[in-house]
Amino acid sequence: MKTTVCTIITMLEVGGAQEVALFTVTQNNQSQVASAAKARHPALIFALGSGATMFARKQLPDVALVFSMVVDYQRLNIDAQPQVSGIALET
Repeated sequence: MKTTVCTIITMLEVGGAQEVALFTVTQNNQSQVASAAKARHPALIFALGSGATMFARKQLPDVALVFSMVVDYQRLNIDAQPQVSGIALET
């Protein structure tokens, strides 16, 4: 069985300072990561890879998202969504 690992980074403002948390998502911890990320009420999510990008959109659809390392991001149909921006990984 292939294990999908992706990384999301949440950012929120706490008393004028920025606080960052790193989450690594696997097939076994998706619900725990989703709950922990939602509990932080982040202002922004930085997603590394297609898996993290889709996870973030599904689990935290109202949070601003910056994605990177996503090949052919148009196929994910995320570029038309509000508060989404990123850097494509194209050859």
